[in-house]
Amino acid sequence: MATDPDNPPEGILAELEQMGFHNTYKQSYIHKDKGKVLDLHFQKDGTDLFKGWKTEENEANMAAIEALFSKAGITITPRVMSLAEAYA
Repeated sequence: MATDPDNPPEGILAELEQMGFHNTYKQSYIHKDKGKVLDLHFQKDGTDLFKGWKTEENEANMAAIEALFSKAGITITPRVMSLAEAYA
């Protein structure tokens, strides 16, 4: 998630934590358009191989994420990462 470092969405971040998502990466930087950005990565372990999500977990977690962000007017578009991206 990328957000304004001076005004992070505290409610959304708290709800993500309550849903079992843990912040694994946090870094501020200046975007090429000169705006400040806070880059946040979250992870929630599943019960499948290598802590992945089983189909039922994926459906439930994605529905919860979509519901949370839709309350803020944000549409979620999932993207599957390659192994190289995931472990870079």
